[in-house]
Formats: sequence, structure tokens, C-alpha cells
Amino acid sequence: MALISELRKRSWLVLVFIALALIGFLFMDAFNSNSGILQSRRDPFAQIDGQDISPAQLDARYSEVLIQYLTQSGQILGYLQGEVTIDNQTEFQLKEQAWNDVVQSTLMEREMTALGLQVTDQEKTDLIFGSNPHPYIKNYYAGLSQNGVFDPALFNQYVNNIKDPQVQQSNPQAVQAYYDFLMRQSLAIREYTYNKYVTMISKADFVPEWRVKYDYTLKNRR
Repeated sequence: MALISELRKRSWLVLVFIALALIGFLFMDAFNSNSGILQSRRDPFAQIDGQDISPAQLDARYSEVLIQYLTQSGQILGYLQGEVTIDNQTEFQLKEQAWNDVVQSTLMEREMTALGLQVTDQEKTDLIFGSNPHPYIKNYYAGLSQNGVFDPALFNQYVNNIKDPQVQQSNPQAVQAYYDFLMRQSLAIREYTYNKYVTMISKADFVPEWRVKYDYTLKNRR
């Protein structure tokens, strides 16, 4: 409780960190250029709460956001086959979303570390493949069984099948199904992590603005 009280007293710093982090967004041109002022994709181009952020980190998050967008819109197969391209406006919006995700996740991770919170590998495994997985998994894949009740064994068999390279080669729909699974897995872990953080931080009186925005964004990506 003492730690939470101290965190509450310093919560205004979160807003300062966000403001400083958003300044880094001005350097997004470097993110779009292969030969800009950055000599390496590993060199930091922004800082969030004192933590260096490299273009490579932003690239990685953008790739996740892009794949998620293509999967949700049913365009992933066409994109992988070179039949679908992303227009400039959509690309910019996805890159902006990726940057906001990096800011929010970095701040949350720092606060979780300060609170001694973590999500273990075993928690992540149980969250997806356990007997009572996250609702993103349990509700969506309940239809695999004839009685409409989620069956962990049947689900595990299904995932192993759609991620098999030979199956994907002979059945392109397996590729779409696998990317859909990866998207739901990612969303489930992100929400679980966020909720674990909220359970602790909600005991404080102050709710950081970035957390409110993150909650809204996460819920609207389901």
C-alpha cells in the first residue's frame, strides 16, 4: 500500500512522460526513411520515461499492428500474396497507432516493474491453452465442438493443424485461420497484462490519462 501511495503522489509525472514521448512522434519521418539521419535502425530516436526507443522497436510494433489490421479486415492472404496494398492514409494511421502503443506499453511496463508485477510464461500458456482460457479464445473457438462448449484438447489440435506448413501450403484458408489465432492470442495477453496492472493501480485515487486512452483503444480492437 505504501508503494501504491507513493505511485499516486507521483502520478502527475506520467502525464509529463507522455508529453515528452509524443515529441518523439515528430521524428516519425525517420521511421519512413531508409537513409535518414539515423545510421542504424537500432539507434535510439526517442525516449519514454528515460528509456530509449529505437526505430527497430517501432518497426516491430508496426508490423504487429499491420498484421492485426489485415487479419481483422480479411485481407491478410491477399497481402501475403502481393494482391493487396496499404494506402498512405491507412499506413500513417497504423504507424501512429503503433507509436501510441509503444508509449503506453512502455509506461505500463515501467510501472509494473516498480510494483513488482509480471506476467509469467506459464500464465500466458494457461491463458491461451489452459482449461479455462481468456474469453477471446474460449468464446470464439467454442464452435469447434459439436455441443458448442469449448474443448481445450480439440482447440490444441486445431491450432497444431492450422500452423502446420504443409497444411497451410495445401489450404490457404489455414493461413488466414492461423493469423486470426495469433491476433486473438496477442490481444488476450495484452488485455490480461493490462487488467493485472489495473487491479493493483486502481487502489490509487488517480487514474493516468494514458491508461484511460489505452483501455478505450484495447476494447475497440476486439
